Amino acid sequence: MSERGVHIALPVAVALGQPLLFREWRPNARMARGLWKIPYPADGAEVVPSVVIAPVVGFDKDCFASATAEDFSTELWPASTRLR
Repeated sequence: MSERGVHIALPVAVALGQPLLFREWRPNARMARGLWKIPYPADGAEVVPSVVIAPVVGFDKDCFASATAEDFSTELWPASTRLR
Protein backbone atom coordinates (compact mmCIF):
# COMPACT_ATOMS: atom_id res chain seq x y z
CA MET A 1 0.00 0.00 0.00
CA SER A 2 2.80 2.42 0.79
CA GLU A 3 4.08 2.11 -2.78
CA ARG A 4 0.68 3.49 -3.87
CA GLY A 5 1.09 6.58 -1.70
CA VAL A 6 -0.94 5.36 1.26
CA HIS A 7 0.56 6.46 4.58
CA ILE A 8 0.67 3.67 7.12
CA ALA A 9 1.10 4.21 10.85
CA LEU A 10 1.55 1.82 13.74
CA PRO A 11 0.60 2.39 17.38
CA VAL A 12 3.30 3.13 19.93
CA ALA A 13 2.58 1.79 23.42
CA VAL A 14 5.52 2.32 25.76
CA ALA A 15 3.86 2.43 29.22
CA LEU A 16 0.66 1.26 30.89
CA GLY A 17 -2.10 3.86 31.22
CA GLN A 18 -0.59 6.23 28.65
CA PRO A 19 -2.37 7.31 25.44
CA LEU A 20 -1.33 5.60 22.25
CA LEU A 21 0.79 7.52 19.77
CA PHE A 22 1.05 6.61 16.13
CA ARG A 23 4.20 6.75 14.03
CA GLU A 24 4.49 6.54 10.29
CA TRP A 25 5.75 3.16 9.07
CA ARG A 26 7.45 2.33 5.78
CA PRO A 27 8.83 -0.97 4.48
CA ASN A 28 12.26 -1.73 6.00
CA ALA A 29 11.69 0.82 8.80
CA ARG A 30 13.89 0.39 11.86
CA MET A 31 11.72 -0.96 14.66
CA ALA A 32 11.94 -0.59 18.45
CA ARG A 33 10.14 -2.61 21.12
CA GLY A 34 7.66 -1.04 23.50
CA LEU A 35 5.18 -2.29 26.06
CA TRP A 36 4.96 -6.10 26.04
CA LYS A 37 7.76 -6.08 23.44
CA ILE A 38 5.35 -4.90 20.73
CA PRO A 39 7.37 -3.49 17.80
CA TYR A 40 6.82 0.07 16.60
CA PRO A 41 8.63 2.37 14.12
CA ALA A 42 11.67 3.77 15.93
CA ASP A 43 12.15 6.79 13.66
CA GLY A 44 8.78 7.47 12.02
CA ALA A 45 7.08 10.84 12.30
CA GLU A 46 4.24 11.07 14.82
CA VAL A 47 0.92 11.20 12.95
CA VAL A 48 -2.81 11.35 13.69
CA PRO A 49 -4.51 8.58 11.71
CA SER A 50 -7.70 9.23 9.76
CA VAL A 51 -8.61 5.51 9.78
CA VAL A 52 -7.81 2.96 12.46
CA ILE A 53 -8.12 -0.78 11.92
CA ALA A 54 -8.08 -2.53 15.28
CA PRO A 55 -9.03 -6.03 16.43
CA VAL A 56 -11.97 -6.39 18.77
CA VAL A 57 -11.22 -8.31 21.97
CA GLY A 58 -14.61 -10.00 22.02
CA PHE A 59 -18.37 -9.71 21.77
CA ASP A 60 -21.17 -10.15 24.29
CA LYS A 61 -24.26 -12.33 23.70
CA ASP A 62 -25.98 -9.41 21.87
CA CYS A 63 -23.01 -9.01 19.48
CA PHE A 64 -21.77 -5.76 21.00
CA ALA A 65 -18.05 -5.26 21.51
CA SER A 66 -17.05 -6.42 24.96
CA ALA A 67 -16.46 -3.86 27.71
CA THR A 68 -12.80 -4.90 27.72
CA ALA A 69 -12.32 -3.78 24.13
CA GLU A 70 -14.26 -0.57 24.71
CA ASP A 71 -12.41 0.30 27.92
CA PHE A 72 -9.05 -0.37 26.28
CA SER A 73 -9.72 1.87 23.31
CA THR A 74 -11.22 4.78 25.25
CA GLU A 75 -8.58 4.65 27.98
CA LEU A 76 -5.62 4.67 25.63
CA TRP A 77 -6.88 6.84 22.81
CA PRO A 78 -5.40 10.35 23.03
CA ALA A 79 -8.04 12.75 24.37
CA SER A 80 -6.99 15.41 21.86
CA THR A 81 -7.73 13.09 18.91
CA ARG A 82 -11.08 13.44 17.22
CA LEU A 83 -12.17 10.64 14.91
CA ARG A 84 -14.26 11.52 11.91
